[in-house]
Amino acid sequence: MNLKHFIGESGRTSSTKTTEKYTKKHFPTEYILVKNYSESIGLSDCTFSEELYHYFNNIVNPTVCKKCLLKKPKFQGLSRGYLEYCSSSCSNNSEEVKKTKEEVSIKKYGVSNPAKSKHIIEKIQKTFNETYGGNPFTLNEFKSRIRETNTIKYGSPYPLSSESSLRKSIDKELNSKFLEKYKDFEIISVDTEKISNVVIKCKTCNTDFEISKWNLHQRTKASFGSLTCTNCNPIGNTKKSQLEYFVRSLLDEFSIEYEERNRKILKGKELDFYLPEHNIGIEANGIYWHSDRFKSPNYHIDKTNDAEASNILLLHIFEDEITNKPDLVRSRILSIINVYETRIFARKCSIVKLNAKEANKFILENHLQGKAGSSKRYGLVNNGELVSVMTFGALRRNMGSFREENSWELIRYCNKKGVSVIGGASRLLQHFITINSPRKIISYCDRRWSNGVFYEKLGFKNSGTTKPNYWYVKNGTREYRFKYRKDQLVKAGFDKEKSESTIMDERGFARIYDCGSYRFIMDI
Repeated sequence: MNLKHFIGESGRTSSTKTTEKYTKKHFPTEYILVKNYSESIGLSDCTFSEELYHYFNNIVNPTVCKKCLLKKPKFQGLSRGYLEYCSSSCSNNSEEVKKTKEEVSIKKYGVSNPAKSKHIIEKIQKTFNETYGGNPFTLNEFKSRIRETNTIKYGSPYPLSSESSLRKSIDKELNSKFLEKYKDFEIISVDTEKISNVVIKCKTCNTDFEISKWNLHQRTKASFGSLTCTNCNPIGNTKKSQLEYFVRSLLDEFSIEYEERNRKILKGKELDFYLPEHNIGIEANGIYWHSDRFKSPNYHIDKTNDAEASNILLLHIFEDEITNKPDLVRSRILSIINVYETRIFARKCSIVKLNAKEANKFILENHLQGKAGSSKRYGLVNNGELVSVMTFGALRRNMGSFREENSWELIRYCNKKGVSVIGGASRLLQHFITINSPRKIISYCDRRWSNGVFYEKLGFKNSGTTKPNYWYVKNGTREYRFKYRKDQLVKAGFDKEKSESTIMDERGFARIYDCGSYRFIMDI
């Protein structure tokens, strides 16, 4: 099977032959190769034709827009591939496209923009003079006609004025969308004509509070629960206060003893929260104020090492984790403190083999780091419900490893939120070893969340640490650094003579560093 099989003499792609069903039936071996390749590069949410395109063209990363490096451009088929840009906005803002437009304009009109051409300007003015007797937008007669048309259509000479039917229609639609969006809130009153401030009853403090639409949007976007209430969390509180409120509320809910802003344990270095009964510290880190604009690349790892020297497990929680995945952060903290809603024994579960879709869905719902490509996936099922998943794959180069014969990486392991599967990891690992007879298994332990005891109990040996990893930060979002490798930036039109860090600095991105990872090995 090769690319020519799918593309006819006319150059057009056969829609029948590019279906997953056809390839699976006529080329079963190649079909498995394509699917495994897609999983290995993390390709998801795409058609089978796109998977074929990446496979035949040996594309090792999912295709993204040349400008924003985030969204996927439109796929035009096997023979034509992807567009270069995801939208007209990205295309128009691309330095490469701007340069091409300028070159074409200079060649055709002698200026960088057609609107600057005397010939074009004179031609527009001539048309205005012949049609209207001058610039129509400066003529009272023309302005009067516009106002008359608006009055007939909208009941007001100005379509967006408060008396306009268009304005009322827009406000009505906005009001409807507002009520639908915040249907879970107990709304006491809201202006049905035009939304400005609303009055809501807080389910935590049981009092009414007034809040503007903008502040309500910002606070609910963060998913901080009762932080929405201006009584529980007065307007003006800092983002740091909000992050700490999340942790504080969780600890209070389960009556866990803690100290705030402890400076004694680490000899002057402050711990946001210290749990003396558990020897655990918790740091709630804003991603902007903890970026390299304000903190050194070793700030987090140095603090972790100091805590470890004092026999303390220090958790570093980044702002966007609390904002975007509050339920997973909550579950992870509670599991570390050994607080669970449900406990299940692994021996009472059955082991199942999972496909990529099943495993990824579970991992996205229950693992803070999200999904990752894998080729072997196993789960534990209790009473018909999937409660635990472990995945394996070839050694990953981006983690500093090189592929070795019959060597594997344990990539992801997680249980269902709020559930402890006692002996689950051990049982799934032993099942993998029995089925696949590996020579060696490695895995990485994120030092922001763990000290590696979990792996040691499974029989792994600590073989050292990796350097702190970094993400790019802009507008309250962490972006994985591999999206902004220099080769990708150069393809997007940036100066190849500049380094990745220089280009990203000029674009306004900062970096935030983690604590590195422990590397564990099991020789079998």
